[in-house]
Amino acid sequence: LKHATPRLTSIEAAEGEIENIDLIPNDPTVVTMTHLGSIKRTSTAEYRVQNRGGKGLKGMEAREAQGEEEASDFVEHLFSAHLHDFLLFFTNTGRMYVERVYQIPQATRTGKGRSIKNVLNLRNEEKIASVLILKAQGAEDDAMWAADRYVLFATKDGTIKKTALEEFKNYRKDGIIAIKLDEGNDLVDVVLTDGSKEVCLVTHEGMCVRFHETGEDPASPNLRPIGRNTAGVKLFDVANDEHVVSAALIEESESDDETPDA
Repeated sequence: LKHATPRLTSIEAAEGEIENIDLIPNDPTVVTMTHLGSIKRTSTAEYRVQNRGGKGLKGMEAREAQGEEEASDFVEHLFSAHLHDFLLFFTNTGRMYVERVYQIPQATRTGKGRSIKNVLNLRNEEKIASVLILKAQGAEDDAMWAADRYVLFATKDGTIKKTALEEFKNYRKDGIIAIKLDEGNDLVDVVLTDGSKEVCLVTHEGMCVRFHETGEDPASPNLRPIGRNTAGVKLFDVANDEHVVSAALIEESESDDETPDA
């Protein structure tokens, strides 16, 4: 149809593109993963604060053993995050996979979740050893991979390695090599540092080795950042019947010299 007056406004394409993440609210959630590999996320609204004498709430339905040769399942990883955050999954074989939190299957508080192999392209022999959370930065997600942050690895035989976080920026759906391991060795834990932390490695017999990653202590190794596809250095020799099970950062506390107000 023709009109007596010309069009006063122009119709143009909107600038930018809308992605799926733009339609998902960045709500808080709780991610739960079991020893046998079931994973789920649950809204924090399903949990409630209880008094000191409360009995708690059941957070997940774990599989019970069906026979003597089958092991019961139990919760192994539990942490809070936001739906836009990134999860870095490190496997016992030294590979890394990345997934956004909102892509983890959602389930109710008592739900069993789904197999992690339905979420990540894990290989048959792989099991999740550790998970790191990277907070989403919105349009500036590249800022998450800051050059001043490092990933510190600990293996079963006492080997450690430090690699710059930015080395893992170019991840792939099928995973990438995070640390090179000798045959028979496994990755047991991964922590995120700023390059100036004290770290403790703990064995399954309860022994602990404490060191400073900068080598300030003469007895500590100077952990220089090295490449992603490398093996690291041996921190200490574990006994034949012993192995490392965990790594933990030591956070600085307030000075003991401070005097409390009267």
